[in-house]
Amino acid sequence: MWDLAVREGDYARADSLIRRLSRTPFSGRALDAFARGDSTARARILDEAKLADRAAALPDAAEFIAVYLEDFARAEQFLHLALAPRQKPSLRASAHQLLGTIQMSQGRWSAATAAYDSAEGLGAPDVGREGRAWVATLPFLAVPRRQVEAALADVARWAPSAAAQDRGLRLSGTLRPGLRLYLLGLLSSRLGADADALRHATELERADVPPVARAVTRAWAQTVRADVAWRRHRPADALAALQGVRGEIPLELDPAIDPGHASTVTIEQRLYSEEHARYLRAEVLHELGRDEEARHWLETAFQNTPSELTYLAPYHLGLAQIYQRMGERAKAADHYSRFIELWKDCDPELRPIVADAKARLTTVTGESPRTVPHGGPP
Repeated sequence: MWDLAVREGDYARADSLIRRLSRTPFSGRALDAFARGDSTARARILDEAKLADRAAALPDAAEFIAVYLEDFARAEQFLHLALAPRQKPSLRASAHQLLGTIQMSQGRWSAATAAYDSAEGLGAPDVGREGRAWVATLPFLAVPRRQVEAALADVARWAPSAAAQDRGLRLSGTLRPGLRLYLLGLLSSRLGADADALRHATELERADVPPVARAVTRAWAQTVRADVAWRRHRPADALAALQGVRGEIPLELDPAIDPGHASTVTIEQRLYSEEHARYLRAEVLHELGRDEEARHWLETAFQNTPSELTYLAPYHLGLAQIYQRMGERAKAADHYSRFIELWKDCDPELRPIVADAKARLTTVTGESPRTVPHGGPP
């Protein structure tokens, strides 16, 4: 209920709900101060953020402000406090991971991978490898081929089974060999090595995992198959493969944002959460002319998921294209404008996508694109 109130801009109700907790978390108070535009409250929160006993709450505050207000500059201000040398390495590692996600939301995959490497350097195991591979598999990015090849080679050298028993989460550790196959499958698909990708999908289906995790490896396998079909311009085959992805994620692997405990989601947990498959489903439905279904998927598939920020810009671009084809010009213009604002400083490889969005915006409005203020959550 709190999440819904914030997304609807009903901050009075959100504040009322969060005050029911025995102690109102710093992240909730920070979000409220910046959402209301109260300069006095903002100054007070920023002063409080510098206190030593607030350090652990800084990433949560940053994530709330980024997710709910799309105010990335302010979110990074909190993260830079968490990255100060005086902070614990574990906190700095978490802050680097969240900073990488915020960079991804702005189309800056190169800065994101650098942040993930920094997190690994502070003791977060495998984050650099997983982050580089995850970024290279994202279906809406134009990652240079050499970077994809490097990520594939790195994952191929990885032998996660040896370290599985050392993981705090038993199920997570058991699934790490399968996670390796999933990444290999998606990276192979990205490189056009279809036979390798499909072989990894078959290996995933045969993986020896506990019964509670079989739906996870099955979903990974079907996502790889769908990715291969989608990249080969076979949307009907991709959609058929995606029927096997049903959101059956064990609770242990399914982190959720709640007031006060938002920012500890790892790259590994993002790979369990099926956003890649959800994005593909919306794309292939749109390609098949089933725009109403595609719109529904986009509007419901990413809210309160581990990678909500990562998919924010493609969410807006996808809805813009759907509304344009439906003839709803005002809605199309709004989403094109928000996409352009999010990716205005993206990596060079992504600039053609932004240029196309600007051209489409001109088509639906008859005017040149302009910078728009953050409009809040979708």
